[in-house]
Amino acid sequence: MTRVRITRLRPLLLGLGGLAVIMAGLGTAVALWTPPASASRQGSPAGQICRPQRPCLAIVVDDVGRDLAALERLLAVRLDLTYSVLPDGRHTAAALEAIRAHGREILLHMPMAPVDPGRITDEKVVLGRDEPLEEALDSSLERVPDAVGVNNHMGSALCQDAPAVRRVLRRLGQQNLWFLDSRTSARSVFCQQAKPLGVPCIERDVFLDHPPEPGALHRQLVAVVGTARQRGWAVAIAHPHPETVELLKAVEQRLAGVVQIRRLSVLFATREPRNGT
Repeated sequence: MTRVRITRLRPLLLGLGGLAVIMAGLGTAVALWTPPASASRQGSPAGQICRPQRPCLAIVVDDVGRDLAALERLLAVRLDLTYSVLPDGRHTAAALEAIRAHGREILLHMPMAPVDPGRITDEKVVLGRDEPLEEALDSSLERVPDAVGVNNHMGSALCQDAPAVRRVLRRLGQQNLWFLDSRTSARSVFCQQAKPLGVPCIERDVFLDHPPEPGALHRQLVAVVGTARQRGWAVAIAHPHPETVELLKAVEQRLAGVVQIRRLSVLFATREPRNGT
């Protein structure tokens, strides 16, 4: 895989200088914060709530378990990223071991049925294709035992199926897990259905690297930081593309100076709720 030259990111870095202007009202720069592994299931200290004056950004890396080299490069970035691991990836076991060694947070990246069956590639278990849903979910969670929550891989069909969604959410609620809706369909009902069931649910705000080219990365990063500043928190989903790795390496210090980079469970515990979710 060809490594992206940093010179390709120079326009992006110049553009990120504007983040300091966007976030000028924050005052003192916020330092990087790396919570202990136990923080995933605990509340946050008083005064640490994510709010516009101290905005939080969670960056979730999807599709982990396919490429160990890309994962190692991401783990070398000094940002508290959250890693969403495929249950049946070629390198799932090794990826989990590496993430544990770095003390990072883990989600289950659960394959779910898409509208187009042709999008299913090497996934062995796909919710909505394999029945019953509960057993398929349980078996996947067993292969990613460190998961503190779940987000969907694909799923444009299942996420519109309210009865199936409720079954998935009930199972997560029984295991004290929360859900991140990747929003692979604008018609997803996951968070809508989660609220009456009492299952915590958050929707992602942007795909950081879709498409994975520097100009798009820049625009999406600036957009999601703006969302965090306005609302107090935001969620970006990224992938282990070489362009994404280079971006995060290049901006880690500058980004940490304008927004708190938090693992996703911290947002669940400390964000100011929106519309009761």
